[in-house]
Amino acid sequence: MLNTDYKRTPNELIARYTLEPSIKDIFVEGDSDRAIFVNYIKRRNLLYNVYTIDTIDTRDLKIISLGNIGHKNRVESLSSFFEEKLGIRKICLFCISDKDYDFFYEDTINNSYLLKTDFSSIESYSFNVEVMQKLINASFFKSAFLANEFIGKIIPAIKFLYLVRLVRYQMNYTWAKVEVEKAIEIDKKGNISFDLMGYILKLASRNHEVYSRQQEFIERYNGLEHICLNFDYRDSMHGHDYTALLNYYFQRLGREKVTVDFFEKTVIMNIEAEDLDHYPLFITLAQC
Repeated sequence: MLNTDYKRTPNELIARYTLEPSIKDIFVEGDSDRAIFVNYIKRRNLLYNVYTIDTIDTRDLKIISLGNIGHKNRVESLSSFFEEKLGIRKICLFCISDKDYDFFYEDTINNSYLLKTDFSSIESYSFNVEVMQKLINASFFKSAFLANEFIGKIIPAIKFLYLVRLVRYQMNYTWAKVEVEKAIEIDKKGNISFDLMGYILKLASRNHEVYSRQQEFIERYNGLEHICLNFDYRDSMHGHDYTALLNYYFQRLGREKVTVDFFEKTVIMNIEAEDLDHYPLFITLAQC
């Protein structure tokens, strides 16, 4: 395995795979992604090493970006570098990124070293009845409720958060965001409500430029909402907003307060290998 205290450069990685083509490595965006893949690899006795992109020195890497530069951009740019230097993939070397908003852009990165999540985010793999019921049962014990009813209740709010984030990203990704707890209202009975105009006003209170662009925000939102009508609901969710919403919902119903980061780890660790075996991304990894 790589020494993660020392950040290898992309060129050092090329030397590594040229000299030892039997090595199996995966590069992912962050710790949540890594946790899912490490757990899957362990359960399925696969021989991959999994690294987050921040273990690589990407300062000299040509970053391909449609906007702000983040972990996704770095992972995908590293995959392009691999193909440029190593040619079409013949070894078990993968860079894995979230699809995020790729559905809305024509200029997305694709190459033989890059795999993308089957849905919009790595957390989407937890958004099913089996995993959700485990989370509900662990949080509420005797007062647990049915996961299938709960999923149907929160889908509209998850899609709303996904779309307002996308509009904000398209208009000006530097705008300060509105926290999930401020964007969505949840009463103590679990009823969920949200309002686009109310969200815009809260966004404007943090970013004065929004006041003069309210109509543009509404028009963009409506257009994107129409595009998403036939999407699988797991393709209309932002991973961190989704876990923040779940955490907020459970707290409103009386579960003890925990941080979003802690709850996100709980969500991730409740995804079993059996929940992932049938998805194309994991089939590709298992067959290499």
